[in-house]
Order: sequence, then C-alpha cells, then structure tokens
Amino acid sequence: MRDDKNISADEQLGIPTDDIPEEVGSVKVADEVISIVAGLAAIEVPGIADMSGGIRGGINDMLGKQNFSKGIKVTPNGKTVVIDVYVYIKYGYSIPDVAIALQEKVKEAVENMTGYEVTSVNIMVEGIRRKERVNIDEEPEPENAAEDEEEKVAKKAEAMMQDDEEEKLAKKAEAMMQDDEEEKLAKKAEAMMQDDEIAKAEQAEDKNNEHT
Repeated sequence: MRDDKNISADEQLGIPTDDIPEEVGSVKVADEVISIVAGLAAIEVPGIADMSGGIRGGINDMLGKQNFSKGIKVTPNGKTVVIDVYVYIKYGYSIPDVAIALQEKVKEAVENMTGYEVTSVNIMVEGIRRKERVNIDEEPEPENAAEDEEEKVAKKAEAMMQDDEEEKLAKKAEAMMQDDEEEKLAKKAEAMMQDDEIAKAEQAEDKNNEHT
C-alpha cells in the first residue's frame, strides 16, 4: 500500500506531473490595487463614517476625483503585506467592535482577491463623525432632485442660446435696414445730381437761345 504522505498534491488530484511546467511566470499585484481592495472592503463595514486620506486624499477630494485607496497604506514584503487603515468612526458605535470587524473584512478581502497573505491589519482611528441631523421643518429632498436641477440648467442654457440667436437676428435685420437706408440715400443723391445736371443743361441751352 502506498504511503499518502509521499504522494504529491498534484498526484492526489489526479493531475499528471509531466504536464505541469516548473515555472509559467510570476504574478505581482501592485500596491495600489491592494489599497483599492482594502479601501472598498473598509467602507462596507458598519460604523465606518469615512476614510482619512491625508494630503493626497484631500487634493483628490478638491479635484472631484474618486480615490478608492484613500486611507490605506500597504507595506509589502514578498507575498505578505501589512495594511494600515486610517478611518473615522460614526458616533454611537463601539470603536473596538468596529475595529475588529474592519480587520477581519480587510484581511479576508485582500487575501481572497490577491492571494497575498495579510500578516496584520492596523487600525488608526482618526476621529469621530456625528450622524447628519435632519431638520424636521425642512421638507426632505426628493430623489429626483438632481435630475430636476439638470433639467433646469438645460432649459436655462437653451433659453440663453435662444436669446443669443434672437439678438443675432435682430442685429442682422438692423444691418439690412441700415444698408437699405444707405442705398436709398445714395439713389436719392444720384437722382438729385442728375436733376441738377439737367437743370444746368437747360440753363445753358436757354442762354444760347438768347444770344442767337
């Protein structure tokens, strides 16, 4: 009877060892990818109000960019990583309970998605965030408020374009009227000059007749 301890894992699975190359290539996951995985996992934990992004996160917030690695620091060492998580906790939640849930969530997500071993997840609580207070005197904002605002902006832009087009047409009509008026004046001046020439010719003819 064969000793199972001497049988390789590939043979136990029924995979011919001759068909498996010794080395196909290496796979390296970028630190930024690990940070994004950890960040996305962290914000799903109940009690997490926000991630602390430091200077870099603040700049991205000002520029309106999404930074999924915000609040995550990854220290790799071969196939193992140490992850530091900087967070704000919602007021009313137990910080130790949230921290433990956060450690488990981040470790599980990173190891399952990247294949790297997470040796430790260090939680840095940067502060407490209060829940947003709702003024009962104010009516809740409807879900389609953003769509209504976009529609208002679109209508305003359309009205501005229409006003601009009407202004252009008015200026064009005014220019045409001015050109027409100038043309009339020119014709009138020309007619007056012709009448003056005719009058002069008639006067000269009368003088010739008197001499004769």
